[in-house]
Amino acid sequence: ICVDRNSTVIPSKELADTMIPYTGLAHIEAETGMAEQIATPANSLKSAVKLYQQGDIVFAKMRPNLRKVALMDFAEPGYVSPECAVLTVRKTGKGASLLDPLILSVLLRSDFVYGQIMHLIAGIGRPRIGIKELLDVKIPIPPEKVQEQIKADYLKRSTTIEQLKREAER
Repeated sequence: ICVDRNSTVIPSKELADTMIPYTGLAHIEAETGMAEQIATPANSLKSAVKLYQQGDIVFAKMRPNLRKVALMDFAEPGYVSPECAVLTVRKTGKGASLLDPLILSVLLRSDFVYGQIMHLIAGIGRPRIGIKELLDVKIPIPPEKVQEQIKADYLKRSTTIEQLKREAER
């Protein structure tokens, strides 16, 4: 369904003395799909980072039980921690996505997917999943009309959640 966008740069060397849009593990909220893009001095990032484009899905490979998965819908491309996979949904022959990226990002946070990967997570102190195992996850692809309905329902419920949060804060 998707491919790993594995475009890396070392900001402190290749983008020195600039500010870059960056999303670290701390900028991805567990279980919600919420993420932030923070202007970060390139010189402060000594190791390689991965490029993401609008519409890509970022999946935190470290501590996958936290389900830090987010659709990158920012206006400009950015960079993400190397502890993340950057997934790009494949296109059909007509140029449409095989599966709506929003739906895929929600599915990647679900019990359905976690149940497929939990036995593949390696490491005790800093448990991780590899990209090969992640790309082997089985996801059903509903017809386009069903995807549209799923997306509309999800967006409607997300709006309701935001309204309830604002009411609770008041």
